[in-house]
Amino acid sequence: MCFDPADRVALKPLLQGHSVDHKLVFIGNQNQLVEVFRRLSYNGILHESWTSLREWLFEHFSYRSKTVIVDLSMNSVWDILSKAKGEPTVKSRICGLDWLPYKTQASLRRNF
Repeated sequence: MCFDPADRVALKPLLQGHSVDHKLVFIGNQNQLVEVFRRLSYNGILHESWTSLREWLFEHFSYRSKTVIVDLSMNSVWDILSKAKGEPTVKSRICGLDWLPYKTQASLRRNF
């Protein structure tokens, strides 16, 4: 994931459960950032509810839209996490790793 260079050092402690003194700035679209955390969740790496994950993302991240830093939208984050609404296109996804496979919303529903 691509973060503001000043925030790269703070990312690892944040992911390890430590607090940071400011929101980390993701350089890309909010849907790209949220989709990675959605994948981490449905692949069993994160064990938080969608609600907790949405609040954590909103509290700790913002993103750069062109030249402006913007807070994440709670509604958009919720739509991406819970319904896969607004997910990035295949070409726009930032994580194509085998250990974190992408699953469609339909395939996730079939598994439950």
